[in-house]
Amino acid sequence: MLLLGLLLLGGAAAFTGLLIADNRSGGPTYSVVLSGHTIATMNALEIFLSGLALALIFCIGLAMTGVGGRLARRRRVTLRRARRLTRRTSGSRSDARTAPAARTRTDRQSRWYLFGH
Repeated sequence: MLLLGLLLLGGAAAFTGLLIADNRSGGPTYSVVLSGHTIATMNALEIFLSGLALALIFCIGLAMTGVGGRLARRRRVTLRRARRLTRRTSGSRSDARTAPAARTRTDRQSRWYLFGH
C-alpha cells in the first residue's frame, strides 16, 4: 500500500509538471500537449475539472502512503513485542531463578523517544 501510494504521488506530480511545462499558450481553447504530442483540445472548464481529478489522485496517493506507513509501523512494533516475549519465555525456569535479573525495557521505555508518543 505504501509503494502504490508513492507511485500515485510521483505519477500525478510528474504528469502535472509535464503538462504545465509544455502548455503555456493562451486562448479560449487550449491544445494539451505532452512530450510533443497533442492529447486533446480543452476549454477552461475541462482543464479545471482535469486539475481536480489530478488533485484527487494526488490526495488518494497521499492517504495511501500515510496508511501504509502506519500499518508498517504497527507490524514492526508487533513483531518486536513478539520477539521480546519469545526471548523472555524461551529460557527454562531453573535458569531464570539462578540467573541475575536482566534489565528489560518496558512498553513505555523505548530506544528512541518520539515526542508525544
